[in-house]
Amino acid sequence: MQRIVVGNSFSLNMLDGNAVIATRRINKDEFRERVREAKELGELVSIIGHQGTADLVSAITGVTVEANRVNYSFLCDDVLLVVVLKGRIGEGVVMSQSEAERVGVDFWEVRKVD
Repeated sequence: MQRIVVGNSFSLNMLDGNAVIATRRINKDEFRERVREAKELGELVSIIGHQGTADLVSAITGVTVEANRVNYSFLCDDVLLVVVLKGRIGEGVVMSQSEAERVGVDFWEVRKVD
């Protein structure tokens, strides 16, 4: 079963060994639709570690996405949708939704190809 995993970062630590990864930038509309569809199908998993980012994703998509600070490992069929802040924030700063909107975000799809 394919899961859509939504997160606020991608790390090589999410891989359990050698892997080929495919990434592509997606637009806000595609991100919104894919999150909504996955939520409706019960296939949405959140690994967003910050409440402000979870609130922002909820506002963008119109569905409740909870903050869920966990260690995550790619499963074979997972698709990771990543919300990436366009700017850096200070050490230890926890951003609110409005601060994240001010900084701006990009959206990426990450897949494990091999």
